[in-house]
Amino acid sequence: MKEVVRFVWQKLRRKCQSNRKNGVGRRIRKCGPIGAAALAGNPSVIQHVHATTSLEHHPQDPTRIALNSINMIIPGRTALQRRIIENVRSASQQVQPCGVDLTLKRVMTWQSKATIDFDNQHRKTAKTTEFPFLRDPGAKINITEPLATTLCPNSSQSPGDVDSLGTADYVDLDFGSYLVEFNEKVNMPLDVMGQILVRSSLFRSGALVHAGVMDSGYKGVVGAMLQVVNPHGLRLLRDAKLAQMIFQQMSEPVEGYSGVYQGRTFV
Repeated sequence: MKEVVRFVWQKLRRKCQSNRKNGVGRRIRKCGPIGAAALAGNPSVIQHVHATTSLEHHPQDPTRIALNSINMIIPGRTALQRRIIENVRSASQQVQPCGVDLTLKRVMTWQSKATIDFDNQHRKTAKTTEFPFLRDPGAKINITEPLATTLCPNSSQSPGDVDSLGTADYVDLDFGSYLVEFNEKVNMPLDVMGQILVRSSLFRSGALVHAGVMDSGYKGVVGAMLQVVNPHGLRLLRDAKLAQMIFQQMSEPVEGYSGVYQGRTFV
């Protein structure tokens, strides 16, 4: 690994020596192998530098400080390859540069009051009712590949959400808030956290997705609150892409999530 760091550093130095007026080149020559590792964007190289280099060796290295204070975003393809996220319907459709799109499995509405407290001794979840999907023979979807991930061949997801002709199921939602469950499941490592963000096509249609942090160590289903603010409502097809999940590499492993939702098979 030391050879990899040294090679990247020397290569960047040679590239920048031809233009000494280049500010980036001067920073590369000053920051040494730590800066080279950062610019290389290789997580394994950066982790090695963290483990083998102390701050005292490079007290003036701004890149060293940045590596200690900024979490790295894990690319979508890497999250899928590492099986941090599973049950992806279509890798080519869902894997994005900075994350993985989450697809609609079911929509629910609340039927009772919930209770939230401080230490969960009096916590009571609300009862929900699932919205049934309707069949629209006139709406067809374009199936360009099997509805199972191409990078996770052992996925247990069944392609039973559409018939052989590609007829789409849908649900019509009025103005209001709903609980949604996604097809995808996660296996969060102890040094990775996740966040769920709304896709631009959804908020342009007058709807938002709200969710909290996906804790390190959590394994199970993924859900969120869907808020339809479009006064005319919103139609969602089954497997519609509603949100994008991003994964951040933490500075160190933690004990991990151990709450009541661990291992849940439903939201």
